[in-house]
Amino acid sequence: MLGDKLSAGVRRAVVDSVYSRVFVPTRETLETGRGNNSWVHRTDNWNSVCLNGVTGAALSLIEDVHERAYYVAAAEYYSRNSILGFTDDGYCTEGLGYFNYGFSNYIVLREELYQSTGGRIDLFDDDKIGKIALYGVNFEIQNGVYPAFADCKIGTGVMPYILWYCNRNLGLGLERYAAEPAWETDVEPVLSATAMRCFPNTASCAVAGSAGRKVDRLRQYFDCAGVLISRHRNPEGTVSVALKGGNNGENHNHNDLGSFVVVKGGEMLIGDAGGPYNYAGDMWTDKRYTFKTLSSYGHPVPCVDGVCQLPGAEARARVARADFTEERDVFMLDLTSAYPVDGLRGLTRSFTYDRSGGGVLIVEDSIDCEWPRAYESALITFGRWSMKGRDCIEIEGKNERVRVRVTVPGDCGFSVTSEQLQENGPEMTRIAIRPDRKIDRGVVRLVIE
Repeated sequence: MLGDKLSAGVRRAVVDSVYSRVFVPTRETLETGRGNNSWVHRTDNWNSVCLNGVTGAALSLIEDVHERAYYVAAAEYYSRNSILGFTDDGYCTEGLGYFNYGFSNYIVLREELYQSTGGRIDLFDDDKIGKIALYGVNFEIQNGVYPAFADCKIGTGVMPYILWYCNRNLGLGLERYAAEPAWETDVEPVLSATAMRCFPNTASCAVAGSAGRKVDRLRQYFDCAGVLISRHRNPEGTVSVALKGGNNGENHNHNDLGSFVVVKGGEMLIGDAGGPYNYAGDMWTDKRYTFKTLSSYGHPVPCVDGVCQLPGAEARARVARADFTEERDVFMLDLTSAYPVDGLRGLTRSFTYDRSGGGVLIVEDSIDCEWPRAYESALITFGRWSMKGRDCIEIEGKNERVRVRVTVPGDCGFSVTSEQLQENGPEMTRIAIRPDRKIDRGVVRLVIE
């Protein structure tokens, strides 16, 4: 891009350095399987990010057309792994932040290959791409608030440029994304993406399709991922929710089976606090789940006899029921496999979202043990909380508030305590709800409205 602004000697030194640091190591991995470039086989955002970087460098710096074609062919083939990382319903298990990062790089890679081959290679030539693109629309709870599941910073929203680009290229018919959005000021600029936007590309040159795609405003059920978004008809001042199943072996996993998010109006008052704002080194080791905010302890999920959820794909939320109507959605998850507790015969979490009035979420945990066990439910919030009477917790945000009515088996009573958690991110409050006696069978119920 700098052309003759750099001397021939400097240019040669740069190209030689890119060969030794990028091209040669990448070819070694592709041809022998050795080296540190495991990203070619990964099914997460790093696949798209690295393929975009390597391929863009090859197309920009390599003079021989056959050598350039080598990297283009590798990108065409190995980019399939990135798409495999999304469930078949288009859900991104890594969280919305990594969707923005990974899929925006996939878009730039797609544009590079499309322009370099005159459209003969098109990474959008896959029916799954449309579902992935619509994740950015379907994952919204209401009023621009999205769940911060997995390693995702709280408050993250979808990058409008992704949806505009996909809308234009795939003919999605999204009226909201018909016009090219303004430049994002809160996203770290990436040179290749910036260059793509500065010059004509397949989106800017595409003929605008007709708008009018109808998005189901009441709910979005990602049945492959086990995630449900249930919305109120009127988003102003009402409660809408996000409910999470899945497994504990997902990309950028948190141990969060049964997690949920409660949004009232435009505020998240209860929910999943998301991932760190920056990573500690041990978060990438076998010590990852010693961090409370990554383990189930830092999520609004049960704790049985002091035991948190297991990591790994074997810990799975089996969908036991998914019944949806205009008036209410019922979503039941069997969480038994996630808790290595002797004598635990069953633990299910049932969500009932009722759209009447301002919206109500009922969370019912049904436990069945061979002998009594200590039980604890939890709420996560960035707001303020207080007790309103013997059985009601009030959580207050900046403009909205909700109340949580608690019922425990046999009306034995319960205690409520709180703990501040902060690990490489904003401080959150964990509210623990503990029945006064151990439970062998019974239901702990939270009614949130």
